[in-house]
Amino acid sequence: MTDAATLDPIVWARAYERVENHLLAYRVRNRFLLTQLTREILEQAAARRSAEPDRAPEDLAAEEAERSLDAWVAQLSTPDGDPPIRQVARGRAAIYLAELPERWPASFLDHQPPPELLAELRSIYLEAGPNLEFTNMAPRPFDLGPVSDVAGETWRTFAKWPILRTLTVWCLFALLLGTAFYLTRL
Repeated sequence: MTDAATLDPIVWARAYERVENHLLAYRVRNRFLLTQLTREILEQAAARRSAEPDRAPEDLAAEEAERSLDAWVAQLSTPDGDPPIRQVARGRAAIYLAELPERWPASFLDHQPPPELLAELRSIYLEAGPNLEFTNMAPRPFDLGPVSDVAGETWRTFAKWPILRTLTVWCLFALLLGTAFYLTRL
């Protein structure tokens, strides 16, 4: 029993485009390999479509692309005690850093990768950084050195003589106004 969405070429064309873009993101540039891998993934999605008729073909195709890549990366990686999601993330980064689809295009998503490919992928190890450690930092006053001492002394002087402070501010204002008048008349 087939419904219209199972055979609709527009729906499967969107699924094809989605899988192809996913593979292009991994730098699979070989057109023949890209077409072959996309076709294999779409065949797997079509097989799942018969079991899950309520799901959109492009969603199934995207999930199959992710599943294929995750399974392939898990096959290549060595178990080192990290959670599976971290192993997959590290494996995907290693694929990108090793330029695997460009250097070994025929081996990308292959079930029997060559030993040199395995050695290259396993040699690339990413460490995200040191583990996060929390520390307490107590606020300390800033010491600006002699600048803050001179500025503080100046303000204390102005505080003693409010007339001098007012006169200085007005003189600065008049100087600024005179400079603006002079520059506009040139």
